[in-house]
Amino acid sequence: FFLLGLDCNSIGTSADTYQPMGTHGQKTRAVRYNPRSIIATFGIIGIEDNRYSPRRLREMWQEIGKVMLPDHDGTITVENEIGTYRISARPLSLPDMEKVLISYGKFKVEFVADNPFWETETRFLCKIGEIVKCAKYPITYPIIYGKFFTEASIDNDTNIELPVSFEISTEEKYKKITNLATEEFIQID
Repeated sequence: FFLLGLDCNSIGTSADTYQPMGTHGQKTRAVRYNPRSIIATFGIIGIEDNRYSPRRLREMWQEIGKVMLPDHDGTITVENEIGTYRISARPLSLPDMEKVLISYGKFKVEFVADNPFWETETRFLCKIGEIVKCAKYPITYPIIYGKFFTEASIDNDTNIELPVSFEISTEEKYKKITNLATEEFIQID
């Protein structure tokens, strides 16, 4: 089967509010994200022995019904030009065929993700302490042959804390990794 459409941006919030005595409006204590709703539209074509086959379409539909069960979580992975993201979700109900034309079928599945945040599978690599070539032709003055980078910044593009790993391969004796947001650091002598 193949994906015809995907809406993965449906997420609502719930606000915990109160109204102090003698004031207008309200105050918000906290805002919580609701479970994320993901709606996917799929198409399937039954093909057997290089021919369109209504029988094969029915077999494929039965296989899909055995996999997309509301009481089983799965992982949805989305890859685009920015990166690869995944989220744990389950169908809200059994899929229902919307349209059938001989050996072609179309159906929608609404998934719910209890944890509404996407996780990234994209790995970031920053080389620090590397001389990067700068000189190009035509040459302009002053000539800069290279730059030495001593810092790198990696932004977490999800809303959850992610593990970070560092690989340090150097002959230098002094190494320090600092979290600029918290000023915490790791120092290796």
